[in-house]
Amino acid sequence: NAFKHAGNTIDKKIGIQIKMEIKDGFIRFCITNTCSVSVNLTNMSYENCGLGLKNTNKRLELLYPGAYTLEQNKVDNQYSVSLVLKVK
Repeated sequence: NAFKHAGNTIDKKIGIQIKMEIKDGFIRFCITNTCSVSVNLTNMSYENCGLGLKNTNKRLELLYPGAYTLEQNKVDNQYSVSLVLKVK
């Protein structure tokens, strides 16, 4: 989704940053991409967003029931998704 949505901006310069680390028994994955300033997370929910986050949430619940965190955040023109999983 980051590659798809990073270009949804009038800014000619786009960016995608991917971070992953395994520390203290947890996998932490974060991806940040540029997006349109008009994207508003207060009106977004899993019911209102595209299939990507809904499917991801369903799969995580099947594989890691109650043992993960999936958060999305937007500041200015930067959208990020953070996933934390306990290492099995």
